[in-house]
Amino acid sequence: MNDPTRPGAPDGEAILAALQRIEARLERLERAAEPARELSDAVPATLATAVDALDERVNALAARGIDVDDRVRRSLALVEQLTDPGTLATLEQALEVAKTLPNHVAATMDIVDGLVARMAAAGVDVDERLNVLVRVAERLTAPEALEVVGEMLSHADMLGRLLESGVFGPGAVNVVGRAANALSCMDIDSVEPVGAFGALKALSDPNVKKALGALVAFGQCFGRSAHRATRS
Repeated sequence: MNDPTRPGAPDGEAILAALQRIEARLERLERAAEPARELSDAVPATLATAVDALDERVNALAARGIDVDDRVRRSLALVEQLTDPGTLATLEQALEVAKTLPNHVAATMDIVDGLVARMAAAGVDVDERLNVLVRVAERLTAPEALEVVGEMLSHADMLGRLLESGVFGPGAVNVVGRAANALSCMDIDSVEPVGAFGALKALSDPNVKKALGALVAFGQCFGRSAHRATRS
């Protein structure tokens, strides 16, 4: 056993002082850990509140017919695609291009401003032209116009054959134009009936002869075309 009278042995006061220092240090540690303990006590309640709010939001979305699980799956798939190395490389390239975009926009605006200035100097009302373009765009994007375009696209093969047929060729357009001019000059309501003898008498008219010649030439060309189509 330790002899308190032996030199170097700790006395009671020294032991008591050491214990008091340890106790004081433990108290400081306890006070320092108090906020963490309070936070840990509050975490379950906070987490429960957050979960309740999330459940309420999910139920509200489901009530509106939104499949939350499907949205989450799609979002995860989108995140996976966005974080793909190839996608990230493409985005980095796009960002590099975006850095130079303001300079390109400024150069384009300078070109447009110069063009507008030249048109204005030539007496062109640029605002009126733009208003016309806006009205045209509005008409072209109207549901009725889009329906017509859709109908035309559904018959694209027929339109292709029509364009290849030569109906819009210079000769055909010229003939159709002359026929339309004749129809506009003729008053169908004032035309008198003509019998066989009247038709024979009209053959002496140079204009009628010219028209008959055109009909004969058309008949010959049409006959050759029909004959070729029959043989092929």
